[in-house]
Amino acid sequence: MNKKLCACLLGAVCLQAAANDSSVVNQSSLPSIYIGGGIGTTDFYGGVFDDADDDFSESVFDLEAKDNAIKIYSGINFNRIVGIELSYTDYGKVQTKHESQFQGQLSPKALAVTANVGYTFDSGFRAFALTGMSALDLQQSNDWFEDEKVVALRYGLGGEYHSNLLDGITFRLAYEADLYSASVNPQYRKNNSDSTYLSRVDAWYLGVGYNF
Repeated sequence: MNKKLCACLLGAVCLQAAANDSSVVNQSSLPSIYIGGGIGTTDFYGGVFDDADDDFSESVFDLEAKDNAIKIYSGINFNRIVGIELSYTDYGKVQTKHESQFQGQLSPKALAVTANVGYTFDSGFRAFALTGMSALDLQQSNDWFEDEKVVALRYGLGGEYHSNLLDGITFRLAYEADLYSASVNPQYRKNNSDSTYLSRVDAWYLGVGYNF
């Protein structure tokens, strides 16, 4: 999936749906509970901050995303603006490149709680942003990091559309990311000094949900 194409589609849907005069959503349908699932593409970025040199450099692990992301989400919209969402994300495999000094992989999985803040238009379209925290399980094949499980900052943005032709069905296009840090084990540190691995694992995904 091309991320630029996803962003363009999201912007086009926002403009079209916001301009739509057909009334699909009204205040009597809120609050609403929803559940959904989606699939998308995973990206991974990481580097090492060396405390001794006070410098940020490329990681010796040289990781890249290999699989699609699978997401399950559920939440409640209290009104047209604010909601709370719980989600589970399987980012698939993040592997080292063939030419990397160290070989191995991560299989990050995250359970997140976020605030869903946006606006639900009468047309059935909702633009939103997500922010919150996630418990991220790195599931590393090698002991690169001292902690297998870390706390991450979750953030994202997206849009949903509730079609008046499909009662209760919603379609979602969104981007979400987990930003985290992990302490590198001594044998993988530069000059054996304290090193922190800073990373972001993210996904663009398409989802289908149901509003109760």
